[in-house]
Amino acid sequence: MTTLLNYIDALIESSSGTLYFYTLTFLHVSYVLAFFEIIKFNETIMNYLDVFIHTYICVVLLIRFNPWRTTKMTEGDRNVIFGTAVFLLGNLAITQYFLNYVKQNYVTIK
Repeated sequence: MTTLLNYIDALIESSSGTLYFYTLTFLHVSYVLAFFEIIKFNETIMNYLDVFIHTYICVVLLIRFNPWRTTKMTEGDRNVIFGTAVFLLGNLAITQYFLNYVKQNYVTIK
């Protein structure tokens, strides 16, 4: 297990968070495409996507910034933290707005 965690940590550190940012950017683009109805998501898929995003972020942060790590914070670490904070803030707003938009425009009341 330690080997797997070290491998993931090394992968994130060697890319200076590039892989992490590309993944988050892909998820943001998915939200934008869904908002403009280029791709269609229903509310259940958005909830699953939201849970996946938060789980992914938690795993990366737990691996990179656990208390047993002895390395110093790098510029890439700062970028990962800043990018995560911006993403979480944006994700909260975008997800809630999108879900309200879907409920108002597509959910019919019986």
